[in-house]
Amino acid sequence: MRKLSKRLVLFLVLAILPIIGCKNAFYEIDTEVELIDESNPPSFKITGNGRSPIFLVFGPYEGDYGKDGNPIPIWELDPTSHMGEIEVNRYSPFTYGQIPAGHLQKKPNGGLPPKLLEGKEYHFYVHVNSANGGGTCFRIQNQKAVKCQ
Repeated sequence: MRKLSKRLVLFLVLAILPIIGCKNAFYEIDTEVELIDESNPPSFKITGNGRSPIFLVFGPYEGDYGKDGNPIPIWELDPTSHMGEIEVNRYSPFTYGQIPAGHLQKKPNGGLPPKLLEGKEYHFYVHVNSANGGGTCFRIQNQKAVKCQ
């Protein structure tokens, strides 16, 4: 009986170790976005384990984000097909106007993204697969990005 118990314990340890070692392998962590650099253009900290992120910036707004119902992004970055398995947190920090490796600018079609305007509000949203996306609202005030109230 004692020999069987040792084998059972050994089996359980060997079966559980790979699961413990696979950080976030069996559950999703929702995407969170935080404004970390108040300069213009702003930078954001992105956390979560969703994959194949699409980066979207909406605006400019006068302070009532969301009234448009289905706004069109002013800047959109889509992943290339070979970048689908990279977790979204690997793109942090993310800076407006800079295209990360493995992504292509979809909007605007050619050229630079629009300059962020003084007194206007914007929404940065990250859409991901395998977890919930996330975003944050910010505005340009005194030539700096600040979180919306």
